[in-house]
Amino acid sequence: MLTAMSISRKLGLSFLLICAAALAMMVVLYTNFTAIREATVESNTSQSLYARAQTLETSLLRQNSQLRGYLVTADPTYLKSYEEARVEYDATAAGLATVLTGAERDALLTSRRETLAWRRDWGDRLIARVKGGARAAAEDEVRGAGKAVLVSAAVLPLRAIRDAETSAIARNAARQEGAIAMGFTAMAVGGILLIGLAVMLAVLLARAISRPVTALTRTMGELATGRTDVTVPATDRGDELGAMARAVSVFQDAAIAKQAADAAKAQAEVAQKLVVDTVSTQLARLSDGDLTARITADFPEDYAALRTNFNEALVRLHDLIGSVSESATAIRTGSGEIAQASEDLARRTESNAASLEQTAASVTQMDGRLRASAVAATRTVERADQAIAT
Repeated sequence: MLTAMSISRKLGLSFLLICAAALAMMVVLYTNFTAIREATVESNTSQSLYARAQTLETSLLRQNSQLRGYLVTADPTYLKSYEEARVEYDATAAGLATVLTGAERDALLTSRRETLAWRRDWGDRLIARVKGGARAAAEDEVRGAGKAVLVSAAVLPLRAIRDAETSAIARNAARQEGAIAMGFTAMAVGGILLIGLAVMLAVLLARAISRPVTALTRTMGELATGRTDVTVPATDRGDELGAMARAVSVFQDAAIAKQAADAAKAQAEVAQKLVVDTVSTQLARLSDGDLTARITADFPEDYAALRTNFNEALVRLHDLIGSVSESATAIRTGSGEIAQASEDLARRTESNAASLEQTAASVTQMDGRLRASAVAATRTVERADQAIAT
């Protein structure tokens, strides 16, 4: 599959896989960070509610303690602190009532209702008695009331709110820890997966691109040195490397064809040199009068006709010279006979020399010519005999 895919698509797919893995890890991390943020916000809210509930409880306890101090000493300072705690409670309760829901809001309303009842039945009423001069009677009433004068009924609902927020804080902390752990796990697993994916893609790309490129480069180098017996790799691939390999294969075929042409040319030159040298040698022998200078060497097929024609011409020349030699011998014999007959005729006609002077002169001239012909024929025969002997 990878061999049929273009290199650009291979690289694009690799980057896409890495980006997809990174995106998946980022989504997981974003989800966990969102959970951490939400848990943090909820935890901060719970801590704020817990702090406000704590403030309400502190305000109630402060009102109770300042009331007792005022009853004992009638010091206006206690009364001032009582009023501050009262205002703080009312403001905090009003603000808290807008954010609490469900059972916690009911607990807040219960605490507020019990607080107002305590103020009406004890706090404000006893302060008014002290201001009216009945401090001792107010003290006696408080001592006689026992637990009835306490603010426990208003404090206990606030502690229920605190307990609920404490549980919420614990849950949010657990969520935070879980989200953080999940985030670290996602980072570790995602990092390992990314590294593994990168290594895997590197190996695959090395096998699909780097190694074939190296092999193709090595093959091209061997072709450049003149080696044509190498095997061009990756010619069956459908990507750019396959196209390059097929182009290199074409170069290889061209190199093989060139080598074959060079070899054929060299062979032809060797054959031509053999023919030229052989013919030159035999012609030199022939020029020296050797009529046996036949060509016995095996000529290439293209020059076989030349060898045959040369040998046939040599045979014909030999026969021709033989015929000439025989003719010269016959001429020499005939010339001798004619000379002898001429001498005889001269002797017979010597007595008639005066009358036949003109005839004798002609005969003498003919005799000279015949003698010259005989000499020439003799020389020709000698040369022919010499040629035949060699």
